[in-house]
Amino acid sequence: MKKITILLAGLALTGCANLKYPGWQDVRILESAYQQPCRKAGVDECSSGDCENDNDWFKKRATKYDGNNVVFNLDKDTGSLKSASYFYCAQGLPLYEDDMPPLYIVRNKFNPTATQIDYEKANAECEYEAHKSTIETSLPGQSRPYISGMGLENSLAQLSALHQDQQNIIYHAEKMKREKQKLYGECLASKGFVSTLSTDKKDRLAADKHCPDKTNFIRYCYMPTSDK
Repeated sequence: MKKITILLAGLALTGCANLKYPGWQDVRILESAYQQPCRKAGVDECSSGDCENDNDWFKKRATKYDGNNVVFNLDKDTGSLKSASYFYCAQGLPLYEDDMPPLYIVRNKFNPTATQIDYEKANAECEYEAHKSTIETSLPGQSRPYISGMGLENSLAQLSALHQDQQNIIYHAEKMKREKQKLYGECLASKGFVSTLSTDKKDRLAADKHCPDKTNFIRYCYMPTSDK
């Protein structure tokens, strides 16, 4: 009977969310709305911890702005969430031209004749090597179990320790993510592939030709030396 009651309560909460945030399940998470048929509907600043760490929360927030897409804006130095932008996207709308994602032009300083296939091969190799180097150390130790019935003071101490375990897991995951990115970049550089952040309009036009996919938050575009 208790399980049935819990199930009914969960269904009631889900139903309330659907009524309060109609259509939130259909909201999509985009890496970028740049040059997509979208208009910006609103934004939530998250630098002060004002946002929940939950995709569903952002999807529900999007409906409050009449948006159907969410784009997460990250701090370029720390990689932490800075804000969330909400967009209404539909066929027939003008292409969104603001908030251009960072564009990195990639060239090979060792081999001027390197091709796109050479770059993709190096990409795959370096992704694998970086993954292999961090996978065995990517998980921290097991979280300690909670043992009930040991008194209030002991229980509070356990809960505090459990919370610290969860924080350690988050910090460790971020550390390993940064380490993997560092190893990946070093691997590509050892093969001569170097990326440079560009805001030049000429580079943007060239990138649109060679790398037409503009949906990623950060665009890395390999540019043959002959097109320099």
